[in-house]
Formats: sequence, C-alpha cells, structure tokens
Amino acid sequence: MDSQYGFTSVEERLCIKASYARIPLTVAFELTPLCNMNCEMCYIRLGREEQEREHRLRTVEEWLELAARLKEAGTLFILLTGGEPMLYPGFSKLYQELQKMGFILTINTNGTMCTEEIADILAAELPRRVNVTLYGASNETYARVTGNPRGYDQAMRGLNLLKERNIPVKLNCSMIRENMADTPKILDISEKLEFPLEYNTYMFPCSRHPRQAFPEAVRVTPEEAAKWEVYIKKRQKKETYNQVREKVLRDYRLADEEEPMDEAMRCRAGKSSCWIDWKGRMTPCVFLEEPAVDVFSHTVEEAWSVIGQGCDGTCLPRECTNCRHRSNCNICAAAARWESGSTQKKPEYLCKYMDKVVEILQAEESDGRE
Repeated sequence: MDSQYGFTSVEERLCIKASYARIPLTVAFELTPLCNMNCEMCYIRLGREEQEREHRLRTVEEWLELAARLKEAGTLFILLTGGEPMLYPGFSKLYQELQKMGFILTINTNGTMCTEEIADILAAELPRRVNVTLYGASNETYARVTGNPRGYDQAMRGLNLLKERNIPVKLNCSMIRENMADTPKILDISEKLEFPLEYNTYMFPCSRHPRQAFPEAVRVTPEEAAKWEVYIKKRQKKETYNQVREKVLRDYRLADEEEPMDEAMRCRAGKSSCWIDWKGRMTPCVFLEEPAVDVFSHTVEEAWSVIGQGCDGTCLPRECTNCRHRSNCNICAAAARWESGSTQKKPEYLCKYMDKVVEILQAEESDGRE
C-alpha cells in the first residue's frame, strides 16, 4: 500500500528502480495488535489475552536486529504501525534507535496516545511523516465507531502537539456507515489544521480472525461510497476538479475492448515493499497474508525471495484487464481476494462503485455543472 509513504518524485524513482532490482526498499513493522480503540471493522486488533495466547510481542532488540539485516538488504523506509504502535513497550527507544541507523521512518497512529514526551522525541528526530487516522469529527462519533467516548478530544490534542512542533502529519480516514455524515467536518478539520487528508471511501472487507467475519453492515454501499468520493474530490481539488472529471470520462470512453489477458500485480508488494506482522511473519502487504515467512527464523533473503515468487505468480482477475474502468479503478489482488474469495474473481463492489462514479460524472457533464 504505497499511499502510506507519500513519496516525492525522487523517492518514487528510487522505488521504481528498487522494484526492477527486487530490493525490499519499504518495509512495515506491525509492532503490536493491541489498541486503545475497539473499532468493529478493525482487522488487526486483539485484546491482550488473545494476543498472549497467539504469540508474544517481539522485543525492541529483535526488531532492531531485524532492521540491521533489512538495511543490509537495501531497506531505507520503515513504517511503524499496529494496532496502536505508541502502545508498544519501548516504542520511543525503538524509534530513536532506528533513526540512528539511518532509516526514514513513518508512523501510523490514531493520535490519542501522542503525549508531550513522544511529541518531543519526534521533534528532535523528525519522521518522514506521522499518519493520524481520524474516525469522526466528534466524541459522539468516536464512541460509536471506536468505543472511546473521549477519542476525538484525545486525537485532536495529539494533532495539536504535533502541529506545535512542526512535525509532518497526514490525516487518514476510512468511510463507514457510522462516520459517513461527518465527512464535511473531517474535511474542515484537514483545512483548518493545514494537514493533507487521504479519505478512503472504499473499505477492504478484511478479517484476520478465523472466528470473526468482517461485519459487512458497517460498510456503506458502493453507490453511497461513489457519491461521497465525487464530493470529496470536489472539495479537495477545487481548481482541478473539471480536469479530473474529464480524465476519468475520457479514459472510460477511449478504453480498448481487447480480449481479457493475464496481468501481473501492478503494486510494489513483493517487488520493493512488504509487511512484517507483530508475530514476525513477512507478507506481501497488510491485506495479502500469503505467502508468509517467519523472518525471525529465516534470513531476510530467503523470506524476501518467497514473497517475491508468490507475488510473481499472482495475477489480477482476467475480467478486469479489459474493463473500461481499468485506468481509474483501485482493483488489486487483495481487493479481489477479500471481495470475492479469490484473486481471480472480479470484485463486484468495486465494479458497482466505478459504474456509479462514471454515472455521476456523466450527469454533471451533461448539466454543465462544476
């Protein structure tokens, strides 16, 4: 998932070269499944008793030893994530030691655990960025979504601590039914704080828990998601929205109707990026759990080779390769896997989503609206 890094043009070129050379340039460290939030749609969170039954947390020393091996393999970017990574014992020490090793660090957090002490540590050695997830624009919404009735106030306090210290921040938000109505206010928060916002109207129906299916009811319908996607684009791309609309419609109209074909994964998973979960398993990304290799009992090279070979053998659904939406749809192997149960079946949710987006844009074009 490349969006978590927000690459500059120079970094983008590095990633392209790393993908050709098959170097694990970007790696995510999922430090813990523990979190102070309890979101119904979360696919990672475990309670402490569940976590202890499944596996112990890896120590700071283990993560640092792994980081040293990854550095030898060419890793430059590391994402620290969870669960809530700031709950991980020794988070501050790990962050500082990774900085000393020369890594470019990004942090995924809900912001509520960002204390003045942690903010000062981040200010002393700036991260690439801190990605803060917003779950709504009020304590009431946070109570419904996360179970934390003071979560909004806590998150805003964390954001203000980061802003006061000029720490780079990007806001993230994933739309579900319980926070959908807060969308305009969440966009207002982004504009007021002058933090960029990545608002995902598409929610992966992912669940790692073998005994717990994804609660489908929390997702908005693809048609609702499409309507909000257009609204968000209008808000965030005021000056260029017309060009965005024209591009999507032009790509749709000019798409070649070719025969379906085999098409390899286009993302960087297994080519220049990977995910390492809290147990120590290397996987292609957070949503693709196979192949998986315990990187603490194998060399980085062995694990990386298995991941790469697995991704090389994974193709997108053939029906998607000649689809009119191909240029603008967010189809990926993981989306196909979780939507349909197979990387070889097209995800109907995304098909309906893109059909509605085009329908809305065509109506606007006909009406001459901006």
